[in-house]
Amino acid sequence: MHLLSTPAEGLHFTTQLLKQHIKCEAIGAYLYDINAHKFRLVSAEGEQSEQHTGEAVSSNGGLLHAASELIEEAFNVPDAKSDPRFDPAIDGHLLADPKNMLLIALHHEGRLLGILQLCNRIGEEAFNEEDFHIVDYVGNQLADFVHQARLRIMAS
Repeated sequence: MHLLSTPAEGLHFTTQLLKQHIKCEAIGAYLYDINAHKFRLVSAEGEQSEQHTGEAVSSNGGLLHAASELIEEAFNVPDAKSDPRFDPAIDGHLLADPKNMLLIALHHEGRLLGILQLCNRIGEEAFNEEDFHIVDYVGNQLADFVHQARLRIMAS
């Protein structure tokens, strides 16, 4: 990632990387807009990715909100629709029919920067331990990159 310059480039790189290593129907990378209290879908892969890239969803509800409260810990949702926090307007942004999800909040020094959302594991009933480790590692690296990229942008 050290060759990239903007947060958007980092998120796009990350969705491509995850697509190669974790087989799932959709992957979304959101940046958090602190002023609007929304997550903006910056990069996505999957069924509805083109039509929703660039759109924002509320950060005050759904599974995305639940994941955002966890620091450096992947959030596994084996049956998304049965979780009482599930909100189709927020959590169904990537797929019309999300079954299972793996999410990780991007934090730097306790500050929320964004979310990675993976939906509907292919080839297995749910996301597994190896997937958690990959998402944890990649999410932490991405959070550091986004923070550093924002600092570079502000300095220029």
